[in-house]
This record gives sequence, structure tokens and C-alpha cells, in this order.
Amino acid sequence: MDLHEEEDLFIEKISLLFQQYTLLPHVAGRIFGYLLICDPPYQTASQLVDRLSIARSSVSTMMRPLIQTGFVEEFTLPGERSRIYRASEAGWEEQFLKKLAGLSKMRALMEEGKRILKDRPGALSNRIDEMHSMYAFFEREIPILVERWKREKSVVEGIVMKKGHIPVMEDDVL
Repeated sequence: MDLHEEEDLFIEKISLLFQQYTLLPHVAGRIFGYLLICDPPYQTASQLVDRLSIARSSVSTMMRPLIQTGFVEEFTLPGERSRIYRASEAGWEEQFLKKLAGLSKMRALMEEGKRILKDRPGALSNRIDEMHSMYAFFEREIPILVERWKREKSVVEGIVMKKGHIPVMEDDVL
């Protein structure tokens, strides 16, 4: 398999995963997948059209949700008229943190469900109790993991800036 075929396979895998978890169309995932691996790490709409064999209208249509969700950034270079796109380094983190906000909302809804079922037989409330317990657990624990991630990320970024390399072993981070 040559490099172009490997890239195509990666783009398709990212696209399927992206479509499943973001609910954005397949073509949005293809654009995002390519922006993750392209060289240079930014592309014009014309370059995306050529490389991905998609319609220019697809690029235009998909850029809005990709930019709004934080997966893609748009910019222009001085003296250039074409808009340029790149994968946001914080796109996944932003999406993840937005989804975390839903944990509190779901737990609160489960509390409402528990109140509705409080005078009914216990068997009726088992499913609500289980969901409430699970969401309360994740609401409590995931922010701790997010803070740990941010600390580890800042340590890694500090090492990269200090040493000029990306750590490849745990010893490089600690």
C-alpha cells in the first residue's frame, strides 16, 4: 500500500468515527481527517476539492459546522484572498468538554425522575436509580480526569518547548 492509499484509508476511518460521534456528515469527517494529516498543515478549499475529490459546494457547506464546533480553524495569509483551513489542535478537547456539560443536565433529569417515582414500587425506580448513580459518578469523577489531563498536557507542552522534542516515553513527561 502506498502513502496515498494509506492516507485515504486513514481519512475514511476518521470520517466514519467522526460521523458516528459528532453526527456531522461523512464528507465533514473526510475534510477533518485530511486536515489532520495534510502537509502543509493547512489547505485552501481548492486543495481540499482536488485531494478529496469532492464538490466545492461540499467544502463550503461543511466548513461552517466544522468551524462552529471548533474542529477546524479558518484564516487568511497576508496578501492572499483565499481562505485557508486547518484542524484545530483543541477541537476534540472542546467537543469533549461540551459533552461533559450534559452529564449534569442528565443527572438533574434523573433526580426529577426519582421524585416522580418516589411513592411507587421500588422496581419501577431501579432504572432511574441506576442512571442517576452512573451520571452522578461521572459528573464527580470526569472533572478530576480533565484537570489531570490539563496538568499533564501543560507538562508535555513545557517539555516540548524546553527540549524541542515531543516526549515518547513516560519518563519524558514525569
